[in-house]
Amino acid sequence: MLLEDKLKNNYGKCEFYTEEERSIYGSESFNCCEKICRGANCVYQLGLDADAERVSAAFGGGMGIQTVCGAVTGALMALGLKCCKNIEKNSDIKDYSVPFLNRVEKELGSIYCKDLKPKYFVDEPLVRCDGVILSVAKILDETMEEIDDKRKDD
Repeated sequence: MLLEDKLKNNYGKCEFYTEEERSIYGSESFNCCEKICRGANCVYQLGLDADAERVSAAFGGGMGIQTVCGAVTGALMALGLKCCKNIEKNSDIKDYSVPFLNRVEKELGSIYCKDLKPKYFVDEPLVRCDGVILSVAKILDETMEEIDDKRKDD
């Protein structure tokens, strides 16, 4: 399963929680960063435990002040987990993070929440920033596939 597919199936939306999810998360949906980071953790088996997944909470809504989009930040977290075994200096993260950011900016027009929200936000509880989140998920899926393909060739 791809992250984009998981998100299309309403992952992280409280209206669709299982009983177990409702007991853990209550009646609050995940924010944009949580949807990408937590969803990527499930799909790509990145190894975050439930406590570590909470790190993404503060990055939704462009860190709450509409700076870098939370979905983009969550994707960068996933890329870091995929590429960095110890520290960034010993990884190929920039080979993937920079093209990822450039592609998001090219396809969506910006990586900043303050620019994306006026263009894509839909004021309906089940929609909100889904357009951006799904676009970022698709780009992340393709980037993760590139990483896997490159590692097979090495």
